[in-house]
Parts: sequence; structure tokens; C-alpha cells
Amino acid sequence: MSKIDIYLTIDDVIELTGYSKQTLANWRSKKEMFPFYKLGRRIVYKRSELISIIENGKVEVNQKEINNGFL
Repeated sequence: MSKIDIYLTIDDVIELTGYSKQTLANWRSKKEMFPFYKLGRRIVYKRSELISIIENGKVEVNQKEINNGFL
């Protein structure tokens, strides 16, 4: 079975990431952060790419701090 990519609108990306419409527009104009696709005048983002970028930014936490009640 082939995997079908899900494409997200700008509003979907705002909901997923919490970034503002203006921030996403700034990144698009600079070609930074998230890759995007143009379908005519419509802008979409591939969900799998966004998730991968977000997960690659993961910062590991010290388990000791969790156990000491810091988190």
C-alpha cells in the first residue's frame, strides 16, 4: 500500500505549530524553516515534512531533572 501525503493549508499549519500567518509569510519570502508548495495562487505544506522538521528540533531533557520535580 502506498503512503498518501497530506497537504496542509496555511491555517492548518498555524493550528499545528502556533506560528502566526505573518511569521509563515516571512519565512516563505526568505525560503526559511518549512518547505512549501504553490498550487496556482494557493500555498500548501506537506504534513510529513513539517512533522519531520519539528521532530528534528527535539531537545532531550535530563531525566534526573524530571525526577527531582523540575518538570
